[in-house]
Amino acid sequence: MSSFASLPPPGCIKTVEEICNERVPKTAKVIGRLIERDIKLEKGVLSSRDKRHSLTINTRLIEPFQAKINCLYQVIGEVDVSRDQQEVIMTVRTAVCVEGTDLIAYEKALQFQREYLYTR
Repeated sequence: MSSFASLPPPGCIKTVEEICNERVPKTAKVIGRLIERDIKLEKGVLSSRDKRHSLTINTRLIEPFQAKINCLYQVIGEVDVSRDQQEVIMTVRTAVCVEGTDLIAYEKALQFQREYLYTR
């Protein structure tokens, strides 16, 4: 008999903006455009569709991460908030390039899914 107790929880689908505004530690799945990458520090920055919000990602668990700047990535990982609530960092467990995804349609589908799940 196998046990799933050691598996991390599934990621709750969020936007970059929601993660930055909520500042709550949790497992999340998010899509954002990679706008910065520092290989030595094993970090990167994802931006929201409107470029008003950015999320720092820690890529140490997925190195070597062959990332392309200005491409869309869907990442799943753990969101951590600094003790002073000033910085939000996501430690990424998995990352997939999803360049070509229509973010407006994606966000509409996410909203419809949330409305449906809320009414259940």
